[in-house]
Amino acid sequence: MKKKWVPFLALEYAPKEAWKNIEALKKFNMAGKYGFYDSVNVETGELTKAYLALDQGMIIISIANYLKDRVIRDYFHSDPIGKKPEALLRKEVFSIR
Repeated sequence: MKKKWVPFLALEYAPKEAWKNIEALKKFNMAGKYGFYDSVNVETGELTKAYLALDQGMIIISIANYLKDRVIRDYFHSDPIGKKPEALLRKEVFSIR
């Protein structure tokens, strides 16, 4: 069973829980030379030794948003194109459970 975790996306909402998940990824040796690998089979520990630029970008942006009080989110939402999906995002309820 391959799993992908995106604990970095939860930093803003549940930093302690996100950090626990990041530590779990490190126990699977998911951190490589260029960032975190794409996925891991949690039953066997087998890694997909591939890096996805999209994943690495989301990690960097999530860390920047957390450390700099939502700087990237605020920048995106200040542009007219970033305001259009706001109503759709409000309709969804997200949970890390």
